[in-house]
Amino acid sequence: MRTILWIFITLSVVHANKSEEDDQSPKNNSVHLDCFDVFIPLIDRLSNEAKNASDNCVNTANADKERELTSIKNTRTELHSEVKRIKETLTHCSSRSDHLGYFECLNGIVEVDRKIVADIAVKSSQYSTKVKQIEEQEIKCFRNSVL
Repeated sequence: MRTILWIFITLSVVHANKSEEDDQSPKNNSVHLDCFDVFIPLIDRLSNEAKNASDNCVNTANADKERELTSIKNTRTELHSEVKRIKETLTHCSSRSDHLGYFECLNGIVEVDRKIVADIAVKSSQYSTKVKQIEEQEIKCFRNSVL
């Protein structure tokens, strides 16, 4: 769309320069002003459309980000309770004074906790990726509005 604007502006300038070189008659100036009467509202409309598209893009990205952050907050609370439980279990095992009891305690929790830790890692990675994608979309919105 910016290319279209530059084409219109360039054509207007070229047309204006050509008109000045060819003839300074009032009729030619009238044509030149008529040209601007056509181009200025068109450029204004295109500019407003670009602004609205950019605003919509940013608003959508912000809404997506807010929704993800709410989801992350809820999941973080759940995951934090799991991490806390694992920590308490490991602390309990560490408090065992006999070596055999210590290893048996760890062995008893390892399978379940491995799945929980893997789930925590997967969810953390997914949320991190989603937020980064949304932030990249926000950057694209700003780039498109500036370029």
